Amino acid sequence: MTQKIDLSRFFNFDPSTRVWTRRERAAFDYTDGAAQEQFILDALKRTGDVSSSSTELFAHMVDWPSTYHFSPRRGNLLRPFASWFAGKRVLEIGCGCGAITRFLGESGAHVVSVEGSMMRATIARERCRDLDNVDIICATSEQAGQLGQFDAVLLIGVLEYARKFLGPRGTHRLLDGCRSQLADDGVLFVAIENQLGLKYFAGAGEDHVGIPMFGIEERYDDEGVTTFGRRELAGLIAGAGFPVQQWWYPFPDYKLPLCVLNEKAVAAKLGADFGPMIARASMADLQRPAANVFALERAWHPVYRNGIAGDLSNSFLVLASKMALEIVDSGTVAFQYAVDRISAYAKVSAFHETPEGAVEVCTSYLRPAAAADDKVRRADTARAAFIDGTPWQDRLNRMLTLPGWTEQQFVDWYATWARAVSSFAGIDPVSGIAPLSTRVDARFVEALPRNLVVSDDGAPHFFGLEWAYGESIELGYLLFRGLYCSLAELRSVAVPAAGTATRFDVLFTRTLNALGADVQPAVLARYVAEERDFEMRTQGRSAINIERALDAELSVTPTTSENYGHLKNQVVHLATICAEREGQIRQLEARLASIDVQAAPSASIDELQCVRHELETLRTEHTALLDTKWNRLRAALLERPRSTKQLAKVACLIVSLITPKSRR
Repeated sequence: MTQKIDLSRFFNFDPSTRVWTRRERAAFDYTDGAAQEQFILDALKRTGDVSSSSTELFAHMVDWPSTYHFSPRRGNLLRPFASWFAGKRVLEIGCGCGAITRFLGESGAHVVSVEGSMMRATIARERCRDLDNVDIICATSEQAGQLGQFDAVLLIGVLEYARKFLGPRGTHRLLDGCRSQLADDGVLFVAIENQLGLKYFAGAGEDHVGIPMFGIEERYDDEGVTTFGRRELAGLIAGAGFPVQQWWYPFPDYKLPLCVLNEKAVAAKLGADFGPMIARASMADLQRPAANVFALERAWHPVYRNGIAGDLSNSFLVLASKMALEIVDSGTVAFQYAVDRISAYAKVSAFHETPEGAVEVCTSYLRPAAAADDKVRRADTARAAFIDGTPWQDRLNRMLTLPGWTEQQFVDWYATWARAVSSFAGIDPVSGIAPLSTRVDARFVEALPRNLVVSDDGAPHFFGLEWAYGESIELGYLLFRGLYCSLAELRSVAVPAAGTATRFDVLFTRTLNALGADVQPAVLARYVAEERDFEMRTQGRSAINIERALDAELSVTPTTSENYGHLKNQVVHLATICAEREGQIRQLEARLASIDVQAAPSASIDELQCVRHELETLRTEHTALLDTKWNRLRAALLERPRSTKQLAKVACLIVSLITPKSRR
């Protein structure tokens, strides 16, 4: 049994915070903001369940910092290795507010977590308040060097700050220190953003400074935050004495991952296409900008097919060691998690490569002993073959990112799924859609487009039918749920053809009408209420507003090429207007100076007043024009040289101009 470290030899225990501290603590300037961190601490103190899967904390996820620290997705990064951590001695450097710390403690590890900020260390202790196998130390990484050796050392979102806190060679110093604190059979876990991640090419702001292209153009300095591409990071880790590296790729990134894939899975070397999984995870990225240079959900497909999804992944997770170790079963190539729900329904799908080279999927519940809702029964889990074909939700995502998409295209897409549902439910598809009141098996509640794959021969295949809702459900509710869940998943769509409906209720009504069915507003309202009830029972929360759900609209965003052309034309037009106005002002000023009041008093005075009024009006209009965002953008683009602050200003102006008014 692993013996607990006696921290009293090196640190003092503060009983008020239950945090170990140094006698002399230097200032540490990393923070999410005093108000945000106080909110997080207060929320934890008011919450009974502070576990990594807590649904109580959902109510406190009100902005990015609170979502980042409270989301159950945080644990997904290390969930594939949870059984390995059990009983291990783990050093976590830079634990922040304790989300990963909590997960490690629940996994049965003996955790020593180091955090430079006293406030954040206090929060981490509160998050782990009931875990005796977790100790929190307020100190720097170098001050933790005297604690001996560990089975694992974690740098989760920390290595990028090494230069800032340890100097120009901080990256090397931190990695060297980690090596010295690892046992010979220990493992270093490094999670970090990819400097060359695909979303950063698409225009997402660099994670630490928020400026687009900052990392791509390598504007990092020697004593600031920095990230690395895959090859460079591998070299740095190898140079620190870690010749064995196992690379995993969390999507959309390491902060809130939905899936974690290994090297084989991202390299397109298996008999399974993981491109759609990566693309869907990308759509769920909470830090994705409102407007991208290109549609990430489309771009991931050719990137994956060409075997470079690893090079362009938004984040890395590297397991580095001094010797070869099997931390996960060698045949397991990927994991996909669904944890934004009540604990009883949280699940994992593990993808395994068979000896024959095929891929099988094994789905299981993460907490099978947890009590489920009386009305929502869990289905039996089983192993199944990976289904090749077109994921139907992915077909919709890609279709609606093309400018000019039509309502008929949507109807055709929906009809394919509706026919598959009818056939699956034993309803003759030849006769069209059955009456909406028809009762179907309650297990079909999850027979949605996101769980449909259409093979190359056109045959439909449903998967992931994980629960049953009641004894039976109405066909109409299932048809509504298929549309609602599919559209709710979309972040934005391209500008459709003229006359195409973008409001949920109109699109649903028109689509069913086109398929020969009729639906009344009162029935739609009942479907909305039922969907909200289902979400509350399975997720513990619902974003559905009963009164406004049917008014919801797709978020229409012009493509970046259209936006760029519009911006360019507007700036050129503005420059022309400014030049004309300035010329007119100069002419009026010259005319005003030339009026000879003495030669013809009455006429000249009248003309003088007229010219003055015209000049004043023109100057007022010109001043208003110069104060527009368009002109400020023009001036910012013309300014040389451009400072970091100026580039940030340009980015903000562009985003504000191209973001639809409904989303500003």
